[in-house]
This record gives sequence, C-alpha cells and structure tokens, in this order.
Amino acid sequence: HKLIILIGDAPYYLKAGFQYAPVGQIEMPGPVDPKRLLYVELEAGALARAQGLALPPWRWQEIIALRAATSG
Repeated sequence: HKLIILIGDAPYYLKAGFQYAPVGQIEMPGPVDPKRLLYVELEAGALARAQGLALPPWRWQEIIALRAATSG
C-alpha cells in the first residue's frame, strides 16, 4: 500500500501524521464531510496519483463486471 485515506476525527489523526485531503481530488461513496477526509502517504507522491472515487479493489471488479454485462 502506498496511501491510506480515511474518514476520521482530525484532532486525533493529525497527531499520527495524517493530513487533510485536497477537496475534490478524492471522492468517497456517500456523503462525507471534507474536513474529515484525511490521508497519509506511505510512499512519497502517492497522493498525486490518487484521484476520483475511492473504493476497495473488489468493488471496482463488481463495477467493471456490471458495465461489461450491460454494455453488450
């Protein structure tokens, strides 16, 4: 893993090295208070490569399969 993102209490997680995620760069499913979306890089530059909807890999596989089944 190169990047950890979470929705959490900033006062707690900022002490552990997390930072506020740039508004609009990463989207979470469902409503999220942008002040609670935090990240920490485990590899320098990982945040710059992250954008769009954040889902676990198994959810992306579901979405790809669903799109393939409905496109043809």
